Amino acid sequence: MPSWLSWGTPSEASSTAREQWTRVRDDMVADLLQHDLTEGMPRSAVVQLLGGSDEAGTAAAGPGDEVYKLSCGIDCSWLVVQFDVEDRLSDATVWND
Repeated sequence: MPSWLSWGTPSEASSTAREQWTRVRDDMVADLLQHDLTEGMPRSAVVQLLGGSDEAGTAAAGPGDEVYKLSCGIDCSWLVVQFDVEDRLSDATVWND
């Protein structure tokens, strides 16, 4: 039997794949926040690591924040990176709307 049949119906298979990907993505973001995005990091290093902000931001972002869309279904998840007056990372959090 093909492995995809063991997942059940196509909608169940899609749901299972989405759940698995969501867990992987959440683990990747947690690792990024814990090990790679450090307080005091210059904006240029953040942009070099993650690229520029997504054009569509979120209400959680202020002027000058870098915002990255993580996922979007009914609700969206965003990585919001905030900077201090010296343009150094002051906070990085996941925000859901």
